[in-house]
Amino acid sequence: MGSQLPATFQYQPLRSRSPVGGLFFFLTGTLGIAFQLFFVATGTGSLAKTSPTGELIFLIYSFLFALVGAAILFFQKTYLFNRDRKVFTPSIRLPFLTVTIKSISYQFIDAVQISRKVMKSGNTTSLMFSVSLVQDSQPDIVLERLYRYPNAKRIAELLSLALQKPLHDNSSGRMVVKQPGEFKATLKERLDANLDISEQPLKPKDMEAMVTEHRKHVVMQIPPFGILDSLLTLLLPAFALFLFLYFLAYLSLGIVPPEIVAYSLLVPIVFVIIAGSFLFRTEVVEITTEEFAVHWGFFGFGGTEVYPISELEGLYVVGREDDDDKIQFLKALTRTETQGRRKDIFYPFRCLSSSVIAKAGNRSVTFGRSLDIEELTYLVFLMEVFIKKGSLRQ
Repeated sequence: MGSQLPATFQYQPLRSRSPVGGLFFFLTGTLGIAFQLFFVATGTGSLAKTSPTGELIFLIYSFLFALVGAAILFFQKTYLFNRDRKVFTPSIRLPFLTVTIKSISYQFIDAVQISRKVMKSGNTTSLMFSVSLVQDSQPDIVLERLYRYPNAKRIAELLSLALQKPLHDNSSGRMVVKQPGEFKATLKERLDANLDISEQPLKPKDMEAMVTEHRKHVVMQIPPFGILDSLLTLLLPAFALFLFLYFLAYLSLGIVPPEIVAYSLLVPIVFVIIAGSFLFRTEVVEITTEEFAVHWGFFGFGGTEVYPISELEGLYVVGREDDDDKIQFLKALTRTETQGRRKDIFYPFRCLSSSVIAKAGNRSVTFGRSLDIEELTYLVFLMEVFIKKGSLRQ
């Protein structure tokens, strides 16, 4: 890729949130439709016999839940930059629909801009960095809102390269203007040019990941969440999901047939299995001088994502230290001891919003959800140091 991006560059905003809500809606809807189709095909089930109207209501609810869940889970915003035609085209993709917004010519875009805003939530204060496109006599087009400046800086540099427009960095309170010729397209190029590795972050006191460095490769083993924490985390929402579906059926139909009871039990069970595949899975990150690989496994199932080092766009740590303040009141409800440390039972779901995203072109892989933001930051620093060392060896 060199220091130039492809003629057609596609950018997708970082997703830092785990779509637990989308999973809930999607499972509720799709399993409801599957149940209905099964009973219609086999001619069994008491709901159709006792309440044909109730059967229709149940089917409508299932369809709406599946639709909402699919929209949350698979919603994808994409920005396409065509260097030959010199147009920028935003689009929104859903499983069942793609909406293309009106293209904007490069000539109407003056610059890429990073700005900051102070955010207050209760007693906490944090900074939010916005990456936007500055238009002539038009409102700015905001592409990203991020809590971590390194991510905003890297994304703004890529957009500056794609548009061949200057970067206006207002994050420090004064404008710093940089030209696209100062930026590099890949992580390896930036490290080789000594543009990216910043000061070493503090090593966490209790490292949960295991890092083993060999002569030509490094291996980072990322453990799953603690079993006790994870089980409590999964069982509570599963029980609440069962009660919700049971009483929703009762309020809607006036009766709760046996197949609805079975359905209300099946949805939480499938939810626990799918969510557990994230909470209980182990991850191994392996970096050589040529490749960046992420291996994961869950009770005999697993997979691997491999990216050439030369194509790796960046390693993004997403999340923030005070993430999900809204559920702080829940922390007082139940607490448990795990690995000698005090943790609330909602710790896994809160941490699912913190992770590392490795991007290369239009591909990306997310890992490290079981680690807190400080450890993720330190691990990414070690990854970049090793990639830099690998370049020197070559």
